[in-house]
Amino acid sequence: MRIAILSLIIIVNTLVILFINEIELHCVNNHFSWLFSKMVPYLLLVIGGILLAIVLSGFVPFFNLLKKVIQITVFPLPFLIGFAIHPIYQADFNQGRQKNAQTYIENETKDELMVITIPNCPYCYNSIQTLKTLANKNPKLNINFIVCSTDPNKLETYKNEVAGAFPIKLSKDMKKLAKTADFSFPAFVLVRDGKPTRKWSNNEFGARAFDQISE
Repeated sequence: MRIAILSLIIIVNTLVILFINEIELHCVNNHFSWLFSKMVPYLLLVIGGILLAIVLSGFVPFFNLLKKVIQITVFPLPFLIGFAIHPIYQADFNQGRQKNAQTYIENETKDELMVITIPNCPYCYNSIQTLKTLANKNPKLNINFIVCSTDPNKLETYKNEVAGAFPIKLSKDMKKLAKTADFSFPAFVLVRDGKPTRKWSNNEFGARAFDQISE
């Protein structure tokens, strides 16, 4: 019986590790916050590690040093393996930087997420999938994807990837917009009531930011 329980715990921990991203997305789809959804699989692995340690140490007949060593050694293993394969990044806890009214923006609407990009930028390109997920989960979210260029041909690669999920436009003033981005691309600026409120660099744009944008 104990071996069957041990096998079940190992299988469940393995499945959680393999499907961390899917568990996170399932939680988001069920209206949990992005940050909480990010943490759920790791909390499951902590619980799974505790159960694994208890069951394994149960094979030791008496409470002795070996049993304690097994418990201390085993319980963090599922979490550590999951974290090694799917790390939690500092960006997921970043609130972004507050911006003042003097920050240059090219807002089309009073409330939007302005994404400042440049042509042929792999990080800008990779951000599109995240933005499409945000747009899908928040139908009222206005995403303004702006490319710092005067050449319309530079938009084609991005347009093909966006596939109509949100508009892509050329910048009206490249110098001012690049300065707003601190010359680091992509940059994400949250606009509320026509005023910039927060900004994230690509390395700061994570689960906490997604929650703030969704508020």
